[in-house]
Amino acid sequence: MNTKTLLAAVVAAVAYFLMGWLVYGMLLKGYMDEHTTRRALAVMKAEPDFLYLILSNLVYGLLIAWSLARMGVGTAQSGFIAGLLLFGLIALSIDLSLYSMMNIWKGRMIMAVDVGVNALMGGIMGALVGLVLGSGNKAS
Repeated sequence: MNTKTLLAAVVAAVAYFLMGWLVYGMLLKGYMDEHTTRRALAVMKAEPDFLYLILSNLVYGLLIAWSLARMGVGTAQSGFIAGLLLFGLIALSIDLSLYSMMNIWKGRMIMAVDVGVNALMGGIMGALVGLVLGSGNKAS
């Protein structure tokens, strides 16, 4: 992994952290709480453990930066599409697995919202990663 990929990973991690705070912590907080079971809400921490939250975001940043670098992505557009697909599929897999084994949501619509939001956030991360990976390349 080269320096540009590591820089792209950090940019993606910071963006994912900020988008998560904005989207899940502010914009969708009421919706998510309303569609989450009382038992699931009862086991949530009042405040997240930020060390592990930051580590989680760094891992996602590394995942998308490494994946897009391996794919040869070097533009915001190709990064957006790759990130959208990659994170949409990851979210769909995780949400389907959680729904199959746990009683945490009051219905299936919350999964569609979560997958859509994660796909969009992944697309934005991918666009940023594409910009970083493509920086310094000569235009053809």
